[in-house]
Amino acid sequence: METFQKYFNTMQIQKPKLVTLGFFFFLLGAANSFADFSLDTSKLAGQWKMSDKPIWVEMSFTEEVGQGQIIRHENDPLAVGKLLLSNIVKDSDKNFWNGFIYVPQLSRIHPMKLSHIDSQEINIRVKVGFIKKTVILNRVND
Repeated sequence: METFQKYFNTMQIQKPKLVTLGFFFFLLGAANSFADFSLDTSKLAGQWKMSDKPIWVEMSFTEEVGQGQIIRHENDPLAVGKLLLSNIVKDSDKNFWNGFIYVPQLSRIHPMKLSHIDSQEINIRVKVGFIKKTVILNRVND
């Protein structure tokens, strides 16, 4: 009987810890759902302009997969209609999007990581060998 009493007393001590742990996981789940909200595809869809080049891109999504098509290019009108960004999907990190970007200097596509800074700016990080570059896109307001 004494062993049962010790076990019962131990359970009473651990019960508040279990409730606290459950509350912690509840808060963690709520925080993750808010973090996921920031990666809503509707926030990325629309027209964007490169900050350092006269290139405008239309971002669109179909079934959670996005692409960015060049809609205006002042230096190369033949580039209009070509895909600049492709296969844009959420990263498992939930703070980034993964996809591919066409690098015209190399005439091929490379993996990229896209982060949505705010409603007006997107950063795209590209790594080609040892070279890293960040491309900044700013939202075009009609």
